[in-house]
Amino acid sequence: MEDTTYYLYDYEYIFTGQVTVPPIEPAPYNSVMVPPPDLAGTQVAKWNDFSFQWEVLDERPPKPIPSAQPWQIDQEKDRRTAMGFIYDGKSYLTETQSQMNDILGALADATAAITVDQAQSGDLRWADPRYDFAWSAADGSGVPMDAQTCLAFTRAAVRRKSLLVGAGLALKAMNPIPVDYMDDKYWPTMDATSKVTET
Repeated sequence: MEDTTYYLYDYEYIFTGQVTVPPIEPAPYNSVMVPPPDLAGTQVAKWNDFSFQWEVLDERPPKPIPSAQPWQIDQEKDRRTAMGFIYDGKSYLTETQSQMNDILGALADATAAITVDQAQSGDLRWADPRYDFAWSAADGSGVPMDAQTCLAFTRAAVRRKSLLVGAGLALKAMNPIPVDYMDDKYWPTMDATSKVTET
């Protein structure tokens, strides 16, 4: 039995060369026994798995631009949400839904204390007349807050979450979605504020 010649193609089905194999050896991966047509200049041959023949292209197609997937953006948004945020120089946790629920509850309480109870600036017992109100920072310390400070703090937490969601949506709207989507340049900083700052 004579050796068999196989014609090879790459992952884009573009002809890359040929190889002769002894009859006792299996056919190489990504190969066919049909010889490609003669090519000229920048022409390339592309194997068509449906017609079982080579097609002639004037030049090799450009490689597709790599891109990330929407689910990866959602994962990165969730990861950054779990990292927490920095407010007035202190780090705070938002890694669980329970912590976010606590923040939303404190926002409502602080708003009611100011608008209904007329809580005054500097009054740390606006939430409970028996105890000074404090919020636990990431380092375990308690940060005293009057109602006005608590309101600004909780609004900052909500705003940061909204900015993360917006940044994720902006990334998913890009075509293609950049592969460096984890770069800080696409995401809001850890420092949170309750107001929009002018740039």
